[in-house]
Amino acid sequence: MKKPEKPEESELLAYLDEELAPERQAEIRRMLAASWELRAQLARIERRVERYIEATAFQSSGEPPDVDDLWRDFSGRLGR
Repeated sequence: MKKPEKPEESELLAYLDEELAPERQAEIRRMLAASWELRAQLARIERRVERYIEATAFQSSGEPPDVDDLWRDFSGRLGR
């Protein structure tokens, strides 16, 4: 039996969105269970999606974010 191919970042994003064939979803789920490295990569993708959602949230409401909120903890985020 052939070893499953390690998913690319775009495929992990599709995995999160449950856009893959059920067989591939299950295959990636098994790979995630067996690999700390792959789980860490998936967590990084999730964090980037969260940051994107937060950064663009004001666009859907039509209201710009509060300037004080943007600057709050800026130095801590800059250090990351």
